[in-house]
Amino acid sequence: MKKFNFMPFIMAILLTSMSIFITSCDKDDDENTPSKTTQKSSPLIESKSFQNKLEGKYSKSVFEIKYIKFENHTKEAESDRFTTRLSSEDSETPIFSIISDDTLKICTPTDSIILPEKCDYLFSKFEKVEEILNTKILNISKVTSLEGMFSTCKSLTKIEDIETWNVENVEYFSGMFYACTKLQNINIENWKVSNKAKKFDYMFSQCGVEKLNLEKWNTESVETMENMFYISKIKTFSGKGWNTLKCNNFTNIFDKTTIEELDLTNWKINDNEETQESAKSMISGSQSIHITCSKEIQSIIKVYLAGATWTLVD
Repeated sequence: MKKFNFMPFIMAILLTSMSIFITSCDKDDDENTPSKTTQKSSPLIESKSFQNKLEGKYSKSVFEIKYIKFENHTKEAESDRFTTRLSSEDSETPIFSIISDDTLKICTPTDSIILPEKCDYLFSKFEKVEEILNTKILNISKVTSLEGMFSTCKSLTKIEDIETWNVENVEYFSGMFYACTKLQNINIENWKVSNKAKKFDYMFSQCGVEKLNLEKWNTESVETMENMFYISKIKTFSGKGWNTLKCNNFTNIFDKTTIEELDLTNWKINDNEETQESAKSMISGSQSIHITCSKEIQSIIKVYLAGATWTLVD
């Protein structure tokens, strides 16, 4: 009588049991290992809803705080009765906020918070906030508009980790730092601003920043720079190498400033009559300023400007 070989079946059962055991252990490890619970990203609700939720929960006191800090945990927030949930109720990765003393903490169990396409005026009501901390948690990669994001943050002196933001898809920077009168340093010189950027109007108007070198920015698709630095505290600016042929509005870019050093090397103004007229008011009045530019640019902007010295380049 031929004997039946049970060994393949026994081995299959053993291997299946081991697989189930290992999977179970992995799940237990995932539950007990903090590092493995922070692999996803959390969505942040739209900017207006974000502010409305905070205002509704904390009343106007939320806008009296001095610090906003992003954190990679939710334990403190989940246990605090004054917490408000910023993400939707059915979100798998909830975002909570909590006020501790003079600090607004925004907490997520994940590595990052994905911001929506439009982040217009996200922090604009926080007029007394002095520092916004750990912003590297914010995932900006899908954002197309940062319009007015920090506008009228009149007490703001620091935006930590802003240099880490991926702004390659951003089209609108209008009024982003408008009236941030105490913000003297902004580490954005190495931002990878791409050819998707369209609007720079009022971006630094009435801002406290004194020195910017933005030579690395791609400006070939920018349509307007109107009032970009109007009434700001800018002293030194370099836009050397900027492609400005598609820009149609240069009105008052550096007007009403006390700028001392301005590098417009390679700037060109298109032949549109209205564009040419707007460029004449780029900077006006009588002031001590040194400008590096082409003869073409000089002939346009010197119309309303007196007292400048020039370095002319091809």
